[in-house]
Amino acid sequence: MFYFNNMTESQKANMGKYEIRLMRMLSVNDGLSGIDFDFRTMISKLPRIFELTTGIEIPPEVKQVTQQDVSLANIGDYLKIVDIMVFKLSEHYQAETNNVHTQLIETSAKLILNGLRLAVLLKSGYDRSVIEEGALRITYNGESNFGLPIHTLPYMALASKFHLQIVKNIEQSLIKNNRDNILPDGQTGPVDYYVILEKDLNLLREMGLKYKRVQVYYGHLIEEMEMILRVKRSRTEVTIPLEENLGISSDESFLNIFKDVFGFNFDGFY
Repeated sequence: MFYFNNMTESQKANMGKYEIRLMRMLSVNDGLSGIDFDFRTMISKLPRIFELTTGIEIPPEVKQVTQQDVSLANIGDYLKIVDIMVFKLSEHYQAETNNVHTQLIETSAKLILNGLRLAVLLKSGYDRSVIEEGALRITYNGESNFGLPIHTLPYMALASKFHLQIVKNIEQSLIKNNRDNILPDGQTGPVDYYVILEKDLNLLREMGLKYKRVQVYYGHLIEEMEMILRVKRSRTEVTIPLEENLGISSDESFLNIFKDVFGFNFDGFY
């Protein structure tokens, strides 16, 4: 954006259509891919991004809503505005690319939409199960399409942080794992948040292969996710039932285990 930011108004007025398109795309990337996810900044930038991209001016009263603090009183307006703008942006980009990258654009739009929804819901103190569903949708959307663009990174990171906190709460016995919520197929069922966290970790690692920003800004998050999953795996390995380790049925006595496996005869030992 440095090139465009330093242009005079006269130079901007004489830009060709490809320069205009490039400027709009860079503006969107700058607006939607901040170093870290800041809800207020993202939402406040969205109307400007929308106008730059589509050329459609947003009514002042709509812009005003996006500058307010989110609460249970205005959450409905927030979510409607976010839904409409992201949907229209997705439509615009599909038309711009002649529907060549439809799947990637749709997946990116879903990630951004669910990320913004999640941020709004978190700020408003909305129902926990609804917030969890929003975060799960981000993971499921991301998992369905590797090779995501950089501007989806903050939303993936937001879901990862949220799921990491859930796992921490599970570790501290504050909440239970395998509670019912949305599954990848849209049905409802028990969700294993350790599995979800591993999916998030794999997505961040995959993005890290393409973008240095992942490790630079989210390296600590990735390390924390790796550590908690590593501890979980080691704990699972240690607590595997003895009969499962030795390949025997659970109705065999403990003494017979030692007799058969180690050749040690316990007859008359007691």
